Amino acid sequence: MKTQYITRLLLFFTALSVAISNPVQAQNKIAGSKISGTVVDEQQKALDYATISLLKAKDSTLVKTTVTDPDGKYAYENLLSGKYLVSATMVGYKKVYSRTFDIDENNQKIAVEKLVAAIESKSLKEVAVVAKKPF
Repeated sequence: MKTQYITRLLLFFTALSVAISNPVQAQNKIAGSKISGTVVDEQQKALDYATISLLKAKDSTLVKTTVTDPDGKYAYENLLSGKYLVSATMVGYKKVYSRTFDIDENNQKIAVEKLVAAIESKSLKEVAVVAKKPF
């Protein structure tokens, strides 16, 4: 009687630990899926090594990051199905966002529109240079 109770208890906790450690995913990985695009400045010059962030469209949570190559191109592959957007940032340029898009069985290859980053100009009111003689 006692061994049956211990066996059932052990079986219950084993099933519980399996259920907790393997949550059900609502999204499926779409093999062969690809998102690609290009980042340029206002003169259509490629922005190399700009930081590209893949974000969930629902709440802008970060999914993946990458940097552009010397031609301003980037790509992500083998993504989960869902609605996404892309942002591009680079020092000296304003952050730019793409339109949202869906990855699913019917939309596996997405070519994001060219992202055009505007120069972020900041001007200083005044600069003071002060020097002291070392001795």
